[in-house]
Amino acid sequence: MIVMVSTTRLRSTSLTFGFGKRSVVPVTPLLVRSRVLLWPLGVLELVMTNAAVVILAGTESHADVGRLVNGLETATEFAETDGDDVELVFDGAGTQWVPKLEDEESEYHELYRAVRDHTAVCDFCAGAFGVEDAVDDAGVVTLDENDGHPSVRSLVDDGYEVITF
Repeated sequence: MIVMVSTTRLRSTSLTFGFGKRSVVPVTPLLVRSRVLLWPLGVLELVMTNAAVVILAGTESHADVGRLVNGLETATEFAETDGDDVELVFDGAGTQWVPKLEDEESEYHELYRAVRDHTAVCDFCAGAFGVEDAVDDAGVVTLDENDGHPSVRSLVDDGYEVITF
C-alpha cells in the first residue's frame, strides 16, 4: 500500500510510523515528485507530537511574566497544529497565575482562554500557594497522582515531551 503526503506540512523527508504505543519505524519516501511524497505503508498509525507545557514561574517579576507568556504561546502553537496534543500544567508558584488569567481584565486572558481546555493545576501547590479556592471556582482540573503533584513520569510514559517555563 502507498500513501501520498503533501510536503507543505512536512519538516523532514522521513516519517515515523508506529505499531502501538512503544514501537516506531522510520520510513523514507519511495518517490519525491513536486510537493508530494509517496511512502510505503504497512503500518497502523502515524505518531504525532505530544507536548506537556509546564508553567513553574511565579507572578513576582517581569521575567516570570515572560516565562508565562512564552509558555502560553508554546501551548497555543501545539493546540492549533492539527494532529498535535498539548497539556498545559501550572505547577509550583505557577499555580498563582490561574486566578489572574481567569480574570477577563488580564492582559493575557485571551491567550490563556485559547488553551484553557488543555489546562490542569497541581493540586498540592494550589493549596500551598493559596489559590485552591480560585482554582476550584474556575473549574480547572487538578492533578494529584504523585503524592498530590502531577506525575511528570506519567506524561513522559504517555509520549509527551515536557517543556518547562
